Amino acid sequence: VPLAGLPGERPLDLSQAGLRSVSPVHLEYMRNMGTLASMSVSLVVQGRLWGLISCHNHAPRLLSPATRLACEHLGRLVSLQIQAKESNASASQRLELRKLILEIVSHLSDSDASLQRLLTEPVPLLRLARAAGAAVVLDDEVWTTGETPPKADVLALAGWIAGLDRPVYANDALGAQAVPAWPAGHGIAGCLAVSISQVHRHLVLWFRPEHVRTITWAGDPRKEVRPEDGRIHPRRSFSSWAQKIRGRSRPWTAEEVAAADELRQALIGIVLQRAEEMAAVATELSRVNRELEAFSYTVSHDLRAPMRHIAGFVDLVVDMEGRELSERALRYLSNVKDAAAFAGELVDALLDFSRMGRTALKLRPVKMGDLVEGLIHELSRGDGGRSVQWHVDAPLPVLEADPLLIQVAARNLLANALKYTRGTSPAVIHVRAVQAADGCGIEVEDNGVGFEMKYVGKLFGVFQRLHAAEEFEGTGIGLANVKRIVERHGGRVWAQGEPGHGARFGFVLPPHPPGPTQDGEPNA
Repeated sequence: VPLAGLPGERPLDLSQAGLRSVSPVHLEYMRNMGTLASMSVSLVVQGRLWGLISCHNHAPRLLSPATRLACEHLGRLVSLQIQAKESNASASQRLELRKLILEIVSHLSDSDASLQRLLTEPVPLLRLARAAGAAVVLDDEVWTTGETPPKADVLALAGWIAGLDRPVYANDALGAQAVPAWPAGHGIAGCLAVSISQVHRHLVLWFRPEHVRTITWAGDPRKEVRPEDGRIHPRRSFSSWAQKIRGRSRPWTAEEVAAADELRQALIGIVLQRAEEMAAVATELSRVNRELEAFSYTVSHDLRAPMRHIAGFVDLVVDMEGRELSERALRYLSNVKDAAAFAGELVDALLDFSRMGRTALKLRPVKMGDLVEGLIHELSRGDGGRSVQWHVDAPLPVLEADPLLIQVAARNLLANALKYTRGTSPAVIHVRAVQAADGCGIEVEDNGVGFEMKYVGKLFGVFQRLHAAEEFEGTGIGLANVKRIVERHGGRVWAQGEPGHGARFGFVLPPHPPGPTQDGEPNA
Protein backbone atom coordinates (compact mmCIF):
# COMPACT_ATOMS: atom_id res chain seq x y z
CA VAL A 1 0.00 0.00 0.00
CA PRO A 2 1.67 3.28 -1.05
CA LEU A 3 2.18 5.95 1.58
CA ALA A 4 -0.09 8.88 0.73
CA GLY A 5 0.69 12.46 1.70
CA LEU A 6 -1.48 15.54 1.46
CA PRO A 7 -3.14 16.25 -1.88
CA GLY A 8 -0.59 17.57 -4.38
CA GLU A 9 2.41 16.56 -2.25
CA ARG A 10 4.92 13.75 -2.58
CA PRO A 11 4.28 10.46 -0.73
CA LEU A 12 5.33 10.51 2.89
CA ASP A 13 8.83 9.13 3.54
CA LEU A 14 8.98 7.13 6.78
CA SER A 15 12.55 5.84 6.34
CA GLN A 16 13.86 7.61 9.46
CA ALA A 17 10.69 7.26 11.51
CA GLY A 18 11.18 5.73 14.97
CA LEU A 19 7.57 4.65 15.30
CA ARG A 20 5.54 3.04 12.58
CA SER A 21 2.73 0.55 12.24
CA VAL A 22 3.49 -3.18 12.39
CA SER A 23 2.37 -5.71 9.78
CA PRO A 24 -0.55 -7.91 10.87
CA VAL A 25 1.39 -10.92 9.60
CA HIS A 26 4.29 -10.00 11.90
CA LEU A 27 1.92 -9.65 14.87
CA GLU A 28 0.45 -13.09 14.15
CA TYR A 29 3.98 -14.51 13.81
CA MET A 30 4.86 -13.11 17.27
CA ARG A 31 1.73 -14.59 18.82
CA ASN A 32 2.60 -17.98 17.30
CA MET A 33 6.04 -17.72 18.93
CA GLY A 34 4.54 -16.69 22.26
CA THR A 35 6.19 -13.25 22.31
CA LEU A 36 4.38 -9.93 22.72
CA ALA A 37 7.31 -7.51 22.21
CA SER A 38 10.06 -7.30 19.56
CA MET A 39 12.84 -4.98 18.51
CA SER A 40 15.18 -5.07 15.48
CA VAL A 41 18.48 -3.24 15.05
CA SER A 42 19.71 -2.93 11.46
CA LEU A 43 23.33 -3.72 10.62
CA VAL A 44 24.21 -1.56 7.61
CA VAL A 45 27.61 -2.08 5.97
CA GLN A 46 28.68 0.29 3.18
CA GLY A 47 25.12 1.50 2.67
CA ARG A 48 23.61 -1.98 2.35
CA LEU A 49 21.63 -4.03 4.87
CA TRP A 50 24.04 -6.71 6.10
CA GLY A 51 21.85 -8.25 8.80
CA LEU A 52 19.65 -7.68 11.84
CA ILE A 53 19.90 -7.95 15.63
CA SER A 54 16.44 -9.25 16.56
CA CYS A 55 15.16 -9.10 20.16
CA HIS A 56 11.95 -10.59 21.61
CA ASN A 57 10.16 -10.62 24.99
CA HIS A 58 7.29 -12.81 26.22
CA ALA A 59 5.48 -9.85 27.85
CA PRO A 60 4.92 -6.35 26.49
CA ARG A 61 7.92 -4.16 27.16
CA LEU A 62 8.42 -0.49 26.44
CA LEU A 63 11.99 0.70 25.97
CA SER A 64 12.97 4.23 26.86
CA PRO A 65 14.37 6.57 24.17
CA ALA A 66 17.79 6.37 25.81
CA THR A 67 17.79 2.57 25.62
CA ARG A 68 16.68 2.61 22.00
CA LEU A 69 19.39 5.17 21.19
CA ALA A 70 21.98 2.99 22.94
CA CYS A 71 20.85 -0.06 20.94
CA GLU A 72 21.03 1.95 17.72
CA HIS A 73 24.55 3.12 18.64
CA LEU A 74 25.53 -0.48 19.40
CA GLY A 75 24.23 -1.53 15.97
CA ARG A 76 26.41 1.12 14.32
CA LEU A 77 29.47 -0.03 16.25
CA VAL A 78 28.86 -3.63 15.22
CA SER A 79 28.37 -2.50 11.61
CA LEU A 80 31.69 -0.62 11.70
CA GLN A 81 33.46 -3.68 13.11
CA ILE A 82 31.98 -5.90 10.41
CA GLN A 83 32.98 -3.38 7.72
CA ALA A 84 36.56 -3.16 9.06
CA LYS A 85 36.88 -6.94 9.23
CA GLU A 86 35.50 -7.43 5.71
CA SER A 87 37.73 -4.63 4.36
CA ASN A 88 40.84 -6.23 5.87
CA ALA A 89 39.85 -9.65 4.51
CA SER A 90 39.15 -8.13 1.10
CA ALA A 91 42.50 -6.29 1.02
CA SER A 92 44.34 -9.47 2.01
CA GLN A 93 42.53 -11.49 -0.66
CA ARG A 94 43.17 -8.85 -3.33
CA LEU A 95 46.88 -8.86 -2.45
CA GLU A 96 47.05 -12.64 -2.73
CA LEU A 97 45.18 -12.60 -6.04
CA ARG A 98 47.48 -9.86 -7.36
CA LYS A 99 50.48 -12.12 -6.68
CA LEU A 100 48.83 -14.94 -8.62
CA ILE A 101 48.12 -12.60 -11.54
CA LEU A 102 51.78 -11.54 -11.64
CA GLU A 103 52.85 -15.20 -11.59
CA ILE A 104 50.49 -16.04 -14.48
CA VAL A 105 51.54 -13.03 -16.54
CA SER A 106 55.23 -13.72 -15.92
CA HIS A 107 54.83 -17.30 -17.12
CA LEU A 108 52.94 -16.19 -20.20
CA SER A 109 55.46 -13.47 -21.05
CA ASP A 110 58.26 -16.03 -21.11
CA SER A 111 56.41 -18.10 -23.74
CA ASP A 112 54.92 -17.23 -27.12
CA ALA A 113 52.03 -15.44 -25.31
CA SER A 114 49.35 -17.69 -26.82
CA LEU A 115 46.39 -18.11 -24.49
CA GLN A 116 46.57 -21.91 -24.42
CA ARG A 117 49.91 -21.51 -22.62
CA LEU A 118 47.88 -20.52 -19.56
CA LEU A 119 47.13 -24.20 -19.01
CA THR A 120 50.74 -25.41 -19.12
CA GLU A 121 51.03 -24.17 -15.50
CA PRO A 122 47.40 -24.52 -14.36
CA VAL A 123 47.83 -24.24 -10.58
CA PRO A 124 48.02 -20.40 -10.34
CA LEU A 125 45.15 -20.07 -12.80
CA LEU A 126 42.92 -22.38 -10.76
CA ARG A 127 43.92 -20.77 -7.45
CA LEU A 128 43.07 -17.33 -8.82
CA ALA A 129 39.37 -18.21 -8.88
CA ARG A 130 39.41 -21.12 -6.39
CA ALA A 131 38.11 -23.18 -9.29
CA ALA A 132 38.06 -26.92 -9.85
CA GLY A 133 38.70 -26.60 -13.59
CA ALA A 134 39.50 -24.09 -16.32
CA ALA A 135 39.27 -23.86 -20.09
CA VAL A 136 40.70 -21.68 -22.84
CA VAL A 137 38.56 -21.21 -25.96
CA LEU A 138 40.04 -19.86 -29.19
CA ASP A 139 37.22 -19.80 -31.74
CA ASP A 140 36.44 -23.52 -32.29
CA GLU A 141 39.36 -24.93 -30.30
CA VAL A 142 39.22 -25.81 -26.60
CA TRP A 143 41.95 -26.61 -24.06
CA THR A 144 40.92 -27.72 -20.58
CA THR A 145 42.43 -28.60 -17.24
CA GLY A 146 40.91 -30.01 -14.08
CA GLU A 147 37.21 -30.66 -13.62
CA THR A 148 35.33 -29.22 -16.61
CA PRO A 149 32.25 -30.01 -18.70
CA PRO A 150 32.69 -31.85 -22.04
CA LYS A 151 34.38 -29.73 -24.70
CA ALA A 152 31.21 -29.47 -26.78
CA ASP A 153 29.38 -27.98 -23.79
CA VAL A 154 32.30 -25.61 -23.11
CA LEU A 155 32.15 -24.37 -26.71
CA ALA A 156 28.38 -23.86 -26.51
CA LEU A 157 28.71 -21.98 -23.22
CA ALA A 158 31.56 -19.83 -24.57
CA GLY A 159 29.50 -18.92 -27.63
CA TRP A 160 26.55 -17.94 -25.44
CA ILE A 161 28.74 -15.83 -23.13
CA ALA A 162 30.45 -14.14 -26.09
CA GLY A 163 27.00 -13.15 -27.36
CA LEU A 164 26.29 -11.31 -24.10
CA ASP A 165 29.07 -8.82 -24.99
CA ARG A 166 30.31 -8.66 -21.39
CA PRO A 167 34.02 -8.45 -20.52
CA VAL A 168 33.47 -10.49 -17.33
CA TYR A 169 30.69 -13.01 -16.68
CA ALA A 170 30.03 -14.68 -13.31
CA ASN A 171 27.29 -17.17 -12.49
CA ASP A 172 27.00 -19.60 -9.59
CA ALA A 173 23.82 -21.28 -10.88
CA LEU A 174 24.39 -22.62 -14.38
CA GLY A 175 21.05 -24.16 -15.20
CA ALA A 176 18.24 -24.07 -17.68
CA GLN A 177 16.92 -20.86 -16.12
CA ALA A 178 20.29 -19.07 -16.33
CA VAL A 179 21.97 -20.53 -19.41
CA PRO A 180 19.84 -21.83 -22.30
CA ALA A 181 20.37 -25.49 -23.25
CA TRP A 182 22.84 -26.05 -20.39
CA PRO A 183 22.86 -29.84 -19.86
CA ALA A 184 22.52 -31.30 -16.40
CA GLY A 185 24.41 -34.25 -15.01
CA HIS A 186 28.09 -33.27 -15.25
CA GLY A 187 28.14 -31.62 -11.80
CA ILE A 188 29.35 -28.18 -12.91
CA ALA A 189 27.20 -25.37 -11.49
CA GLY A 190 29.39 -22.24 -11.47
CA CYS A 191 31.28 -20.38 -14.20
CA LEU A 192 33.48 -17.29 -14.24
CA ALA A 193 34.59 -16.15 -17.70
CA VAL A 194 36.54 -13.29 -19.27
CA SER A 195 36.44 -12.35 -22.94
CA ILE A 196 39.81 -11.39 -24.45
CA SER A 197 38.62 -10.26 -27.89
CA GLN A 198 35.61 -8.34 -29.18
CA VAL A 199 36.05 -9.80 -32.67
CA HIS A 200 36.97 -13.44 -32.07
CA ARG A 201 35.62 -15.99 -29.60
CA HIS A 202 38.62 -15.93 -27.28
CA LEU A 203 37.69 -16.65 -23.66
CA VAL A 204 39.16 -17.96 -20.43
CA LEU A 205 36.65 -19.83 -18.26
CA TRP A 206 36.78 -21.16 -14.70
CA PHE A 207 34.39 -23.81 -13.37
CA ARG A 208 33.15 -24.79 -9.93
CA PRO A 209 31.23 -27.96 -9.06
CA GLU A 210 27.80 -28.05 -7.49
CA HIS A 211 27.84 -27.33 -3.75
CA VAL A 212 24.80 -28.83 -2.03
CA ARG A 213 23.86 -26.73 1.00
CA THR A 214 21.53 -27.70 3.84
CA ILE A 215 19.76 -24.84 5.63
CA THR A 216 17.99 -25.62 8.90
CA TRP A 217 15.06 -23.30 9.60
CA ALA A 218 13.09 -22.89 12.82
CA GLY A 219 9.99 -24.20 11.10
CA ASP A 220 8.86 -24.20 7.47
CA PRO A 221 9.37 -20.59 6.27
CA ARG A 222 6.80 -20.91 3.51
CA LYS A 223 3.64 -18.94 4.32
CA GLU A 224 0.25 -20.50 3.72
CA VAL A 225 -2.84 -18.87 2.21
CA ARG A 226 -6.04 -19.82 4.06
CA PRO A 227 -9.25 -20.03 2.03
CA GLU A 228 -11.42 -18.50 4.76
CA ASP A 229 -9.83 -15.04 4.53
CA GLY A 230 -7.64 -15.31 1.40
CA ARG A 231 -4.52 -13.82 3.00
CA ILE A 232 -1.14 -15.29 3.91
CA HIS A 233 -0.39 -16.55 7.43
CA PRO A 234 2.99 -17.21 9.07
CA ARG A 235 4.19 -20.57 10.33
CA ARG A 236 2.68 -22.10 13.47
CA SER A 237 5.32 -24.75 14.13
CA PHE A 238 8.92 -23.87 14.98
CA SER A 239 10.33 -27.38 14.78
CA SER A 240 13.57 -27.75 12.80
CA TRP A 241 12.91 -27.82 9.05
CA ALA A 242 15.80 -28.65 6.69
CA GLN A 243 16.04 -27.32 3.15
CA LYS A 244 18.56 -28.60 0.59
CA ILE A 245 19.69 -26.16 -2.10
CA ARG A 246 20.99 -27.79 -5.28
CA GLY A 247 22.21 -26.57 -8.64
CA ARG A 248 24.48 -23.86 -7.22
CA SER A 249 28.20 -23.60 -6.65
CA ARG A 250 30.02 -21.56 -4.04
CA PRO A 251 29.45 -17.92 -5.06
CA TRP A 252 32.17 -15.92 -6.80
CA THR A 253 33.39 -13.14 -4.54
CA ALA A 254 33.74 -9.55 -5.69
CA GLU A 255 37.52 -9.89 -5.26
CA GLU A 256 37.65 -12.93 -7.54
CA VAL A 257 35.58 -11.21 -10.22
CA ALA A 258 37.82 -8.12 -9.99
CA ALA A 259 40.96 -10.30 -10.22
CA ALA A 260 39.58 -12.04 -13.32
CA ASP A 261 38.98 -8.65 -14.92
CA GLU A 262 42.51 -7.54 -13.98
CA LEU A 263 43.94 -10.69 -15.56
CA ARG A 264 41.85 -10.00 -18.66
CA GLN A 265 43.39 -6.52 -18.98
CA ALA A 266 46.88 -7.97 -18.53
CA LEU A 267 46.26 -10.66 -21.18
CA ILE A 268 44.98 -8.08 -23.64
CA GLY A 269 48.11 -6.01 -23.03
CA ILE A 270 50.40 -9.01 -23.59
CA VAL A 271 48.57 -10.05 -26.76
CA LEU A 272 48.67 -6.52 -28.17
CA GLN A 273 52.35 -6.15 -27.32
CA ARG A 274 53.19 -9.48 -28.94
CA ALA A 275 51.11 -8.56 -32.00
CA GLU A 276 53.06 -5.30 -32.36
CA GLU A 277 56.35 -7.20 -32.04
CA MET A 278 55.27 -9.75 -34.66
CA ALA A 279 54.13 -6.97 -37.00
CA ALA A 280 57.51 -5.25 -36.65
CA VAL A 281 59.33 -8.54 -37.30
CA ALA A 282 57.11 -9.25 -40.32
CA THR A 283 57.81 -5.79 -41.72
CA GLU A 284 61.55 -6.24 -41.27
CA LEU A 285 61.47 -9.72 -42.81
CA SER A 286 59.53 -8.41 -45.78
CA ARG A 287 62.11 -5.66 -46.29
CA VAL A 288 65.02 -8.11 -46.00
CA ASN A 289 63.33 -10.55 -48.40
CA ARG A 290 62.84 -7.82 -50.97
CA GLU A 291 66.49 -6.82 -50.64
CA LEU A 292 67.64 -10.44 -50.98
CA GLU A 293 65.44 -10.99 -54.02
CA ALA A 294 66.72 -7.81 -55.64
CA PHE A 295 70.30 -8.83 -54.83
CA SER A 296 69.85 -12.37 -56.19
CA TYR A 297 68.22 -10.99 -59.32
CA THR A 298 71.08 -8.54 -59.89
CA VAL A 299 73.79 -11.11 -59.20
CA SER A 300 72.13 -13.74 -61.37
CA HIS A 301 71.65 -11.28 -64.21
CA ASP A 302 75.26 -10.13 -64.00
CA LEU A 303 76.56 -13.72 -63.99
CA ARG A 304 74.88 -14.66 -67.25
CA ALA A 305 77.34 -12.64 -69.39
CA PRO A 306 80.53 -14.25 -67.91
CA MET A 307 79.04 -17.72 -68.40
CA ARG A 308 78.28 -16.94 -72.04
CA HIS A 309 81.79 -15.53 -72.49
CA ILE A 310 83.41 -18.67 -71.07
CA ALA A 311 81.38 -20.90 -73.39
CA GLY A 312 82.06 -18.58 -76.33
CA PHE A 313 85.82 -18.48 -75.82
CA VAL A 314 85.96 -22.27 -75.44
CA ASP A 315 84.23 -22.59 -78.82
CA LEU A 316 86.72 -20.11 -80.34
CA VAL A 317 89.70 -22.02 -78.99
CA VAL A 318 88.32 -25.33 -80.32
CA ASP A 319 87.53 -23.83 -83.73
CA MET A 320 90.83 -21.99 -84.15
CA GLU A 321 93.32 -24.26 -82.38
CA GLY A 322 91.44 -27.56 -82.25
CA ARG A 323 93.70 -29.33 -84.72
CA GLU A 324 96.77 -28.58 -82.67
CA LEU A 325 95.26 -29.57 -79.31
CA SER A 326 95.61 -33.03 -77.86
CA GLU A 327 92.61 -35.24 -77.15
CA ARG A 328 93.08 -34.63 -73.44
CA ALA A 329 93.05 -30.83 -73.91
CA LEU A 330 89.87 -31.07 -76.00
CA ARG A 331 88.27 -33.18 -73.29
CA TYR A 332 89.22 -30.59 -70.67
CA LEU A 333 87.73 -27.80 -72.79
CA SER A 334 84.59 -29.85 -73.26
CA ASN A 335 84.32 -30.17 -69.47
CA VAL A 336 84.79 -26.41 -69.09
CA LYS A 337 82.03 -25.75 -71.62
CA ASP A 338 79.67 -28.23 -69.91
CA ALA A 339 80.40 -26.63 -66.53
CA ALA A 340 79.71 -23.16 -67.94
CA ALA A 341 76.46 -24.40 -69.48
CA PHE A 342 75.40 -25.92 -66.14
CA ALA A 343 76.33 -22.71 -64.34
CA GLY A 344 74.17 -20.84 -66.85
CA GLU A 345 71.29 -23.17 -66.05
CA LEU A 346 71.78 -22.47 -62.34
CA VAL A 347 71.75 -18.73 -63.00
CA ASP A 348 68.57 -19.01 -65.06
CA ALA A 349 66.96 -21.12 -62.31
CA LEU A 350 67.98 -18.56 -59.71
CA LEU A 351 66.47 -15.80 -61.84
CA ASP A 352 63.22 -17.76 -62.11
CA PHE A 353 63.22 -18.33 -58.34
CA SER A 354 63.69 -14.61 -57.74
CA ARG A 355 60.84 -13.76 -60.14
CA MET A 356 58.51 -16.08 -58.21
CA GLY A 357 58.58 -13.71 -55.28
CA ARG A 358 58.24 -10.54 -57.33
CA THR A 359 55.38 -11.40 -59.67
CA ALA A 360 51.91 -10.26 -58.61
CA LEU A 361 49.36 -13.06 -58.27
CA LYS A 362 46.56 -13.11 -60.85
CA LEU A 363 44.00 -15.37 -59.22
CA ARG A 364 41.35 -17.22 -61.19
CA PRO A 365 39.79 -20.71 -61.17
CA VAL A 366 42.25 -23.33 -62.44
CA LYS A 367 40.95 -26.78 -63.46
CA MET A 368 43.71 -29.05 -62.19
CA GLY A 369 42.35 -32.00 -64.19
CA ASP A 370 42.93 -30.22 -67.52
CA LEU A 371 46.26 -28.80 -66.32
CA VAL A 372 47.63 -32.18 -65.21
CA GLU A 373 46.42 -33.90 -68.40
CA GLY A 374 48.26 -31.33 -70.54
CA LEU A 375 51.46 -31.64 -68.51
CA ILE A 376 51.41 -35.45 -68.71
CA HIS A 377 51.02 -35.23 -72.48
CA GLU A 378 53.94 -32.77 -72.67
CA LEU A 379 56.24 -34.87 -70.44
CA SER A 380 55.35 -38.14 -72.22
CA ARG A 381 56.78 -36.83 -75.48
CA GLY A 382 60.22 -36.56 -73.92
CA ASP A 383 60.36 -39.73 -71.84
CA GLY A 384 62.40 -41.59 -74.46
CA GLY A 385 59.92 -44.41 -74.92
CA ARG A 386 60.10 -45.51 -71.29
CA SER A 387 57.41 -47.70 -69.78
CA VAL A 388 55.49 -45.18 -67.67
CA GLN A 389 52.03 -45.73 -66.24
CA TRP A 390 50.18 -42.53 -65.39
CA HIS A 391 47.16 -42.85 -63.09
CA VAL A 392 45.01 -39.78 -62.46
CA ASP A 393 42.15 -40.01 -59.96
CA ALA A 394 39.39 -37.91 -61.45
CA PRO A 395 38.05 -35.48 -60.68
CA LEU A 396 40.90 -33.25 -59.61
CA PRO A 397 39.87 -30.03 -57.83
CA VAL A 398 39.39 -26.55 -59.24
CA LEU A 399 41.82 -24.24 -57.41
CA GLU A 400 41.71 -20.49 -57.00
CA ALA A 401 45.27 -19.71 -58.10
CA ASP A 402 47.56 -17.95 -60.53
CA PRO A 403 47.41 -20.21 -63.64
CA LEU A 404 51.04 -19.70 -64.72
CA LEU A 405 52.56 -20.17 -61.26
CA ILE A 406 50.45 -23.18 -60.34
CA GLN A 407 51.42 -24.74 -63.69
CA VAL A 408 55.09 -24.32 -62.75
CA ALA A 409 54.47 -26.00 -59.40
CA ALA A 410 52.56 -28.94 -60.91
CA ARG A 411 55.12 -29.39 -63.71
CA ASN A 412 57.94 -29.61 -61.14
CA LEU A 413 56.16 -32.31 -59.15
CA LEU A 414 55.29 -34.38 -62.23
CA ALA A 415 58.73 -33.94 -63.82
CA ASN A 416 60.44 -35.00 -60.58
CA ALA A 417 58.26 -38.10 -60.39
CA LEU A 418 59.20 -38.97 -63.97
CA LYS A 419 62.91 -38.27 -63.39
CA TYR A 420 63.31 -40.24 -60.16
CA THR A 421 61.55 -43.33 -61.57
CA ARG A 422 64.09 -43.59 -64.38
CA GLY A 423 65.55 -46.82 -63.01
CA THR A 424 62.15 -48.44 -62.40
CA SER A 425 60.23 -50.43 -64.98
CA PRO A 426 57.43 -49.94 -65.24
CA ALA A 427 57.36 -46.48 -63.65
CA VAL A 428 54.02 -45.89 -61.91
CA ILE A 429 53.02 -42.28 -61.19
CA HIS A 430 49.77 -41.63 -59.36
CA VAL A 431 48.07 -38.20 -59.23
CA ARG A 432 45.19 -37.81 -56.77
CA ALA A 433 43.02 -35.07 -55.33
CA VAL A 434 43.54 -33.95 -51.71
CA GLN A 435 40.78 -32.51 -49.55
CA ALA A 436 41.89 -31.15 -46.15
CA ALA A 437 40.52 -28.84 -43.47
CA ASP A 438 42.68 -25.97 -44.70
CA GLY A 439 41.91 -26.36 -48.41
CA CYS A 440 42.31 -28.71 -51.35
CA GLY A 441 45.05 -29.61 -53.80
CA ILE A 442 46.84 -32.54 -55.43
CA GLU A 443 49.38 -35.19 -54.48
CA VAL A 444 51.84 -36.96 -56.81
CA GLU A 445 53.09 -40.43 -55.81
CA ASP A 446 55.76 -42.49 -57.61
CA ASN A 447 57.55 -45.80 -57.21
CA GLY A 448 61.02 -44.35 -57.77
CA VAL A 449 64.16 -44.13 -55.67
CA GLY A 450 62.49 -42.35 -52.73
CA PHE A 451 64.42 -40.66 -49.92
CA GLU A 452 65.01 -40.89 -46.19
CA MET A 453 62.58 -38.85 -44.08
CA LYS A 454 65.38 -37.42 -41.94
CA TYR A 455 66.32 -35.29 -44.99
CA VAL A 456 62.79 -34.05 -45.68
CA GLY A 457 63.63 -30.60 -44.29
CA LYS A 458 66.25 -30.08 -47.01
CA LEU A 459 64.06 -30.98 -49.98
CA PHE A 460 62.40 -27.59 -50.43
CA GLY A 461 65.55 -25.52 -49.96
CA VAL A 462 67.41 -23.71 -52.74
CA PHE A 463 70.19 -25.81 -54.32
CA GLN A 464 69.42 -28.71 -51.96
CA ARG A 465 69.91 -32.13 -53.56
CA LEU A 466 69.73 -35.63 -52.06
CA HIS A 467 71.19 -37.38 -55.14
CA ALA A 468 74.37 -36.80 -57.13
CA ALA A 469 74.11 -34.65 -60.27
CA GLU A 470 75.70 -37.49 -62.29
CA GLU A 471 72.83 -39.77 -61.26
CA PHE A 472 69.91 -37.34 -61.68
CA GLU A 473 70.33 -34.04 -63.48
CA GLY A 474 68.84 -30.80 -62.16
CA THR A 475 69.61 -27.50 -60.47
CA GLY A 476 68.09 -28.16 -57.04
CA ILE A 477 65.66 -25.24 -57.29
CA GLY A 478 62.53 -26.99 -58.60
CA LEU A 479 61.02 -27.94 -55.22
CA ALA A 480 62.05 -24.57 -53.76
CA ASN A 481 59.96 -22.96 -56.52
CA VAL A 482 57.04 -25.24 -55.64
CA LYS A 483 57.23 -24.22 -51.97
CA ARG A 484 57.47 -20.52 -52.75
CA ILE A 485 54.54 -20.61 -55.20
CA VAL A 486 52.30 -22.56 -52.81
CA GLU A 487 53.16 -20.36 -49.81
CA ARG A 488 52.49 -17.23 -51.84
CA HIS A 489 48.98 -18.60 -52.31
CA GLY A 490 48.70 -19.15 -48.54
CA GLY A 491 48.97 -22.94 -48.84
CA ARG A 492 51.33 -25.64 -47.61
CA VAL A 493 53.49 -28.39 -49.14
CA TRP A 494 54.60 -31.78 -47.84
CA ALA A 495 56.78 -34.73 -48.82
CA GLN A 496 56.95 -38.35 -47.71
CA GLY A 497 59.27 -41.05 -48.93
CA GLU A 498 61.18 -44.25 -48.26
CA PRO A 499 64.40 -45.33 -49.97
CA GLY A 500 63.60 -47.76 -52.77
CA HIS A 501 59.85 -47.45 -52.31
CA GLY A 502 59.06 -44.12 -53.96
CA ALA A 503 57.90 -40.77 -52.70
CA ARG A 504 54.82 -38.59 -52.38
CA PHE A 505 54.76 -34.83 -52.88
CA GLY A 506 51.69 -32.64 -52.61
CA PHE A 507 50.23 -29.26 -51.79
CA VAL A 508 46.92 -27.71 -50.77
CA LEU A 509 45.72 -24.15 -51.31
CA PRO A 510 43.12 -22.34 -49.18
CA PRO A 511 39.68 -21.65 -50.73
CA HIS A 512 40.43 -17.92 -50.86
CA PRO A 513 44.18 -17.28 -51.20
CA PRO A 514 45.55 -13.90 -50.06
CA GLY A 515 45.53 -11.26 -52.76
CA PRO A 516 48.64 -9.46 -54.01
CA THR A 517 49.76 -6.05 -52.85
CA GLN A 518 50.97 -3.33 -55.17
CA ASP A 519 54.56 -4.46 -54.96
CA GLY A 520 53.64 -8.05 -55.62
CA GLU A 521 54.04 -9.25 -52.02
CA PRO A 522 51.17 -11.34 -50.66
CA ASN A 523 48.99 -9.92 -47.97
CA ALA A 524 49.47 -11.38 -44.52
